[in-house]
Amino acid sequence: MTKELRRSGLSESEWMARSHPYVDQLVKSGEYPIFTKIVTQARQPHLSRDDQFRDGLQRVFDCIAAALPSVADPGQPSELRSPQ
Repeated sequence: MTKELRRSGLSESEWMARSHPYVDQLVKSGEYPIFTKIVTQARQPHLSRDDQFRDGLQRVFDCIAAALPSVADPGQPSELRSPQ
């Protein structure tokens, strides 16, 4: 839950309903393509909280894995190479 939502004293659905006209105005302006993409994706069927957590955690692991040196990389220190 965001700080804004907590401070508003509204439920999540009430807060979203109240914010909709402003969000719609931003999307229709065409000036915020990344924001528009996020809003568009948010309108798609939602994952459960558990699935959201798993998906987010998988993204973190994927980013970490992408930053690790390749096993086939001969330039990495020998202690990082997998045993043959």
